[in-house]
Amino acid sequence: MRGNPLSGLREGGRGGTAGGARQRTRSVLVAAQVAFALVVLATSGLLLRSFQRLHAVKPGFDASDVATLWLAVSENRYPGDSSVVRFYSRLTERVGQLPGIQAVGVTSRVPLSNQNMNSNPFYVEGDASTATKIPPLEVFVTIDSGYFRTMRIPRIAGRNFDRLDRQNPDEAIISQETARVFFHDSTGQKAINRRFQVLPNGQWHTIIGVVGSVRDTALASGPARSVYFPESPGGDTVNSQVYRTMALVARTRGDVATATHAIQQVIRDVDPTLPTFGVQSMRATVDASVSLLSFTMIVLAAAAGVTLILGMIGLYGVMAYVVALRTRELGVRIALGARPGAVAAMVTKQGATLCAAGVVAGLVLVVIGARFVRTLLFEVAPSDPIALGAATVLIAVFALLASFIPARRAARVNPADALRAE
Repeated sequence: MRGNPLSGLREGGRGGTAGGARQRTRSVLVAAQVAFALVVLATSGLLLRSFQRLHAVKPGFDASDVATLWLAVSENRYPGDSSVVRFYSRLTERVGQLPGIQAVGVTSRVPLSNQNMNSNPFYVEGDASTATKIPPLEVFVTIDSGYFRTMRIPRIAGRNFDRLDRQNPDEAIISQETARVFFHDSTGQKAINRRFQVLPNGQWHTIIGVVGSVRDTALASGPARSVYFPESPGGDTVNSQVYRTMALVARTRGDVATATHAIQQVIRDVDPTLPTFGVQSMRATVDASVSLLSFTMIVLAAAAGVTLILGMIGLYGVMAYVVALRTRELGVRIALGARPGAVAAMVTKQGATLCAAGVVAGLVLVVIGARFVRTLLFEVAPSDPIALGAATVLIAVFALLASFIPARRAARVNPADALRAE
């Protein structure tokens, strides 16, 4: 509305090229499209790198060929702790006899799941610091003797629990990370036969073994400090009570789904009224733990593709329009002896300049927005050179392609046709 008509006629008149203001506006818009495309591409690359790093993380157990399902034992049919322990002992024995079952165990918590998270303090005997402060919380898990073998969690030191119906409620096994933090010994030897309490005046428990640490809450959370108790009647009701809701884990030799169906049939034979829920393979549990990152990565990858296409369409459109506006100029240049290759290089250079400006602006935006994506990254810095470099190279390749067709068209301008058209 505030435009100068005379200036507009001069910029768009016969024989003129595009006006400076119009060219600058188009150039800024194209550079902005390239910048946003780089931001989304770089973010997708960072998430992809994080996804690769997460999948390379060793969770501390072998998730392959492991079936998991949860059971809830009713108090009416199993009124006492001893009857619950006998039921789980009988069930694991029956499941272990199935063909294709390598190992079976029960646990009150499955790693990387949201079920039965139980954390309590860990008071080590002889640690004077606990008199003035509460020690860190440990993940408390109730298991049977077959759990570690089923999950292939290695034993570092000491021994395992006895059979489910012979377990001592005063015994406990800790993770290697717990041994490192409280006993300053990753070998676990210094922790064997040491005692601890869950409450300052509670029951004493003797550490009989140390096992490898697992990633309990998330793959990105680091090794968990875990304490394992046996499910045994007569134990301290705070930390080694009999759990009525337990997960059965079974390592199979064949198809996990087929083995799960056979396990459910055994459960129905043992107790037809017993419900099962949370039926899932351990591999599916691990995959679900990174589902948010996977979903975010897929969405950003799709957005990056769309943004890249729009940015390159914009770059192509501007370069094609510039060539159309400069047809007479290009024709005169060629008529005066300019080589077609030099004309093409001139147009390509203009497109490369716009791309470079967009890349620089995009890198600045990536640095500014780093704090927003940092929480989604795992062992990858927001300035990761591989992700940023790959995004930049991809942008540059597509920008050259978007400039190539208009540049080739500029090199083929016929001077006679160009002058005749004007």
